[in-house]
Amino acid sequence: MRLAELQHALQSHLFTGDASIAGALRDGGIGIERRLAVYRTGYRLRLLATMNDSFGHCASWLGSE
Repeated sequence: MRLAELQHALQSHLFTGDASIAGALRDGGIGIERRLAVYRTGYRLRLLATMNDSFGHCASWLGSE
């Protein structure tokens, strides 16, 4: 699989849960499903933190109304 294909497969997994990238990953250490869950959870947490930071400031500037 080429780099662009791997990146697209990982992005697809992060956004939709599509597990087609699992076939491109090597076994070893923690399981493939667990590793993908770590990436998926980390991505969502960073996205939420970024949104909270950006929109949290907007909410304080605009007030509760």
